[in-house]
Amino acid sequence: MQGEIKRAITELERLTDEYKRVIASLNESEETLELAISGSNGGLWYLFFDPEHPDIIPDEIYISPVLKGFIGYGDHEFPNSIKAWKERIVPEDLILVDKSAREHFEGKRDIHRVEYRIYHRDGSIRWIHSRGKILRDDTGRPIKWAGIDWDITNRKQIENELMVMKDEVKSLSKSLLNKLEAERRYIARELHDEIGQALTAVKINLQSLQRITDTGQFTKRLMEAIATLDRALNQVRNMSLNLRPSLIDDLGLVPTVRWYLDRISTATGIDIGLSVVNMDSRFERELEIACFRVIQEAINNAIRHANPYRMEVTLQREGDNISISVSDNGSGFDVENAMAEAKRGKSFGIIAMKERVELSGGKLEISSETNKGTHIKALFPVKRV
Repeated sequence: MQGEIKRAITELERLTDEYKRVIASLNESEETLELAISGSNGGLWYLFFDPEHPDIIPDEIYISPVLKGFIGYGDHEFPNSIKAWKERIVPEDLILVDKSAREHFEGKRDIHRVEYRIYHRDGSIRWIHSRGKILRDDTGRPIKWAGIDWDITNRKQIENELMVMKDEVKSLSKSLLNKLEAERRYIARELHDEIGQALTAVKINLQSLQRITDTGQFTKRLMEAIATLDRALNQVRNMSLNLRPSLIDDLGLVPTVRWYLDRISTATGIDIGLSVVNMDSRFERELEIACFRVIQEAINNAIRHANPYRMEVTLQREGDNISISVSDNGSGFDVENAMAEAKRGKSFGIIAMKERVELSGGKLEISSETNKGTHIKALFPVKRV
């Protein structure tokens, strides 16, 4: 019996010496480890397990000054306490943190790794990426738990912005497809209902001429056919102009805008004024087309939704930019709400203007107030031809 006790004491002393050796080795490497971590912008944390209670995670933990700085505290302003740190973690994320830690402690995970949100001292929320691993002795008992945390708030913000942009692009693509489909339906309907019927009428008139011997009746039917063809040609011309006005290639932006506004004013009865300042030269064709389309979209949106009786369009060269301004005295709208609706794919006009301006390297500003009208300003960088 005494021999067994002696052997047990010897084994206990050996384990104790081994534990002390491991702890000493770990302590000697702390300074080097923290210097290496500081170069990676990470914050170090570690804790030691009580040899007599290795199944209990202690509350005392070393939290480096860098890590405390992530949440706005100096080294001596925040306690080295797991409980204190966990109290600042966003509650729903604390569930994920505890789950990862528990599974790693129980050996179900090779490493503790989790991303979570934590409250900064100023009340804002920061994102933390945490990685840690338990060091064990030869028997598997935990000795130390060490890890590194990084502040990934900026990365998360960029990810969120990319997600928003992805949603906007998806919404825009959907709206573009819908608009293209609507254009196809419009063209098909015009070709069938208007052009098709006109050509059919002309065909019938021409066929009837073969049976007419009376000169007066012959001339009347021929003139009717010619008039019908003239109307069909005008309809084809109007469809072509709506799809792309050839004037912009031949004469440039200002004459095309003037022609377009006169045409809209005549058709709707809306008083539309045009001011042109320092626009005495031609510009890159793509830029002129972009400018025209923004004006066209702004005018169409106002007519469709705002019911104005007066509009004002300004074209102006401002240094290295072309400034376009479209104002109306219509019903106005909530810009923020309209942008949110547009991003959800419920409106296309605003997004179309915004994307067209930004693709040209410019910027778009929209201001509006209910019953006080709307003002749209687009600024395009100039590339002189």
